[in-house]
Amino acid sequence: MADRRTERLLNLVLCLMSTSQALPRESLRTLVEGYPENATDVAFQRMFERDKDDLRGMGIPIRTVTLPSGEVLGYTITGEDYRLDPVDFTSEQILLLNLAARAWSQATLGQGAQSALRKIESQWDTAQPPAQELRLDLRARPTAGDLAIPVLWEALATRREISFAYRGIHDQTALNRRVQAWGVLHRDGGWYLVGHDLDRADVRVFRTSRMQGIPTICPAANTYTIPDVSISDLVTVHGSTESQPQMCRAELLVAGNTGARLRQMAASIEFAPDADDVPPGWDRLVVNASDYAMLVSAVASLGADVSVVSPLSLRHDVRERWQRALARHEDHRPTEDHGSTTDTRMSA
Repeated sequence: MADRRTERLLNLVLCLMSTSQALPRESLRTLVEGYPENATDVAFQRMFERDKDDLRGMGIPIRTVTLPSGEVLGYTITGEDYRLDPVDFTSEQILLLNLAARAWSQATLGQGAQSALRKIESQWDTAQPPAQELRLDLRARPTAGDLAIPVLWEALATRREISFAYRGIHDQTALNRRVQAWGVLHRDGGWYLVGHDLDRADVRVFRTSRMQGIPTICPAANTYTIPDVSISDLVTVHGSTESQPQMCRAELLVAGNTGARLRQMAASIEFAPDADDVPPGWDRLVVNASDYAMLVSAVASLGADVSVVSPLSLRHDVRERWQRALARHEDHRPTEDHGSTTDTRMSA
């Protein structure tokens, strides 16, 4: 339903921009695909007024053309009002756009990001913009859970069953699941699939980050119907175990004026404590995190400005994250040996 309405709004915009004359409402009813032919005049009028208000709310300037008597002659969108002014980019902005496109290179929007960058670079007055000289491997590397989202959307759109290996919180090994997908929801930093588990004959909620590999879509389409249910309520009721990971308590030492993300998560902060195990100007943080993967990412992003006191498992996982990042950038390290700069504060 939402897709059909979006298509109708787009058709309405294109129709109003295709002519320099104001089009009466009744003409738009015939010209714009998406308005039901069997709708009553009152129903169509309400639908059109809602569409017009929504488009104006998006910033699309629909003009109402009236006669001196006040009678509405029709509606139009002029190119002067709708068209954006030419945009010029500085070399620094081109550099940032190039980095952003590289960050999306392996993600779902990678092709679109590269296409947009090529269009921008076509207006650049040199054959090679300065961003090309930056030798950094800055790419988004989505997890299997992230890569599963487009597959789940396709399964929802075509009503096709999916199968995947899944390891829940209490599972020792991954188990195969066959599911009729009902909806996908993002909540508390994670994506969840809601659907009917065919083998268990019941509603189930799955966190995509616990899927092993990419789900497989069955060939047959339109094999089931999605019931009229609230996906959000189902995640709340049936997914309490999956949507509430076990808490992790971590004690960290963080350099002053750094680690804003960790400070927001902190249950307590001891500023610059006078202790032998705390470097001068550093703070002691106690963090209770419900998403362990996010905690590892937040700690690892601080580099030498953080030291993990406990737990040891977090210290190990952060160092492993650093080692993987170092291995990816190994080809870009300078060959000159200027001495070791390896931080040892996180060693056991």
